[in-house]
Amino acid sequence: MFRKLSARLWLTYALLIGIVLCVVSVGLLAYIIRIPTPARQLFNQLQLIATFLQKAERLAESPSFEQMQQAASRTDENFGVRVLILDQNRLVIIDSQKNEAAPLPERFDRPRILANNTIPTQFVDVNRRTWLYVKKELENGFILVVAAPRPKVTLRTLLRDEIFNPFLQAGLLALLVSLIFATSISRWIAQPLERISNTAKKGIKEPFDLKDTNSPIEIQELTEALNEMNSKVVSSQQSQRDFVANVSHDLKTPLTSIQGFAQAILDGTVKLPDQVHDAAQIIYNETERMNRMVVDLLELARLESGLAEMKHESVDLLAIIKDQISHLSPQLQAKEIELIQELSLLKPIIGDGDRLARVFSNILDNAVKFSPSKSQIRIRASMKDNEIIISIQDNGPGIPPQDIGYIFDRFYQVDKTRSSAQRGTGLGLAICKEIVHAHGGSISVYNNNTTSNRLNNQPGCTFEIKLPAARL
Repeated sequence: MFRKLSARLWLTYALLIGIVLCVVSVGLLAYIIRIPTPARQLFNQLQLIATFLQKAERLAESPSFEQMQQAASRTDENFGVRVLILDQNRLVIIDSQKNEAAPLPERFDRPRILANNTIPTQFVDVNRRTWLYVKKELENGFILVVAAPRPKVTLRTLLRDEIFNPFLQAGLLALLVSLIFATSISRWIAQPLERISNTAKKGIKEPFDLKDTNSPIEIQELTEALNEMNSKVVSSQQSQRDFVANVSHDLKTPLTSIQGFAQAILDGTVKLPDQVHDAAQIIYNETERMNRMVVDLLELARLESGLAEMKHESVDLLAIIKDQISHLSPQLQAKEIELIQELSLLKPIIGDGDRLARVFSNILDNAVKFSPSKSQIRIRASMKDNEIIISIQDNGPGIPPQDIGYIFDRFYQVDKTRSSAQRGTGLGLAICKEIVHAHGGSISVYNNNTTSNRLNNQPGCTFEIKLPAARL
């Protein structure tokens, strides 16, 4: 019943309102029980009688003991109240019901007899009977006390109290109005969330842009987070579709070649030894390429999921870079490419040396492949604020501006016109990005002719890798 947020908010407000009204009701009930209407009425009567007795009988004009006793007895007979007079020592010298009522408590003459007359006061006699009283201080130092038995309080008396019924009506009205306001407030709070929920349900498979500038800041922040999450989900779904399409395409071509040449061998179309050898070589090359693709896919999946086992050891990047350069010496010499090295002294980093070697091998290999003969490749390595910055600049054709944002995506191919034998798996840069990120670094690429530095008007592109140095 209360699974919806609006219902829970309404219930919360209702409980708070109910608790407040209960506390107020208990306080009022305690007041009514302590001073019910009959007690208040009796107390007012006692005040009037005390004032009348004080003025009419002239008790303040030092009357004799007999006169005070007569005045107390007359008042008792006429009004049915108990009249007491205390001397300067707070001792009872006159008691109109001395022989009829129970004696006063021993502590009756203590200071509490001087309580404020605006609040009903009482005392309990030795028989545990409660009396309401009013006191008047006389000019001669005596104290006049007019008392009467406290009326008994019953449930009927409480329900008929002059304060109870108006308060009950006002409380019910306040409860009704509060519940109406609670319903409106709960809907006001829950409606933005319901709108977000309905829009999110509709936009699971397509992008949406929630905007709610009139809602609380927390709702607006939630909206922005959902917009960002939806964008990433849609992008991920598109990436998955592209991934399936790319894998299907890249597997279909070698499988077609393998199937065709295998069928030719089985059918006897290819008979000559040289023809059989060429067909077998093509089948071998295609299966090797497929095997590399599968291995790269598994490696990329492990890196993206964080399940790849990474070494954590001190790594000398300069040694790795120089080692990869030495491996590329035959290709550099074949294309007469000059490799310019600007390598500063670098701090070691903590990481996996084999996987970092794969990063530099892949980027340097691409630089050699895409650089024309008799050109230059420049590699720089420097330190900045405990961060290692390595850049590899080539003089190749560069990356089309519309594709540069996808260079690190899976199966991206710069030169899609190359033959299957020359093309890679399209996973190398994606793996490089995951390896660099796993080491807490970043990798980026830009075309030389679009940067605002000294590389302006130069062809090719530059890959920049940033890695955190180990804190010694």
